[in-house]
Amino acid sequence: CGACGRAATAPGPLARTPAWAFCAAYLAAAGCLTRIAAQAAVGFGESPLSGGPSATLFEAGFVLGGILLPLALVHAFGRTWPRWVPALSGRRVPRRLVLWPGTAISGGLVVYFGLMLLQMGWERLHGRNPFPPGSGLDLPEAFFWVAVPAYFLWGAGMAAAARAYARRTRTPCTSCGH
Repeated sequence: CGACGRAATAPGPLARTPAWAFCAAYLAAAGCLTRIAAQAAVGFGESPLSGGPSATLFEAGFVLGGILLPLALVHAFGRTWPRWVPALSGRRVPRRLVLWPGTAISGGLVVYFGLMLLQMGWERLHGRNPFPPGSGLDLPEAFFWVAVPAYFLWGAGMAAAARAYARRTRTPCTSCGH
């Protein structure tokens, strides 16, 4: 199309969120919860809340980015503000407010933890512990074999959900409808 630059065969906006996107979003949330469970299994050490306001903000962001953001990509509250949000109730959620963090976070998780998984596999195939004790990460190796794939699934699920959100919220071209 000369107006929008999209291919004539490009699919238009989605009428509704597909089932695979819901599965992907819930896979992302499950990845986040699995990562938290892995940490709970080995212990939290010092409480994150004892680290001051920055640690508390980090933990809140971790949970929001792992649970709320993937679900916002597929549920109506990611497109329209819920009734309980003062002054914004019923208005459209700005597309970039949900899509940009979803895309950026998922991309970072997939790349970083995908490479880490490859490195862990390489080290293990060569008979080495990918995280030897005394390297500053004094956690059992099993922790990393649960936590790292959980992060990767979190990112992959959120990437798929973000793709569906991008197509669902895309405005159609006025010339060609794509």
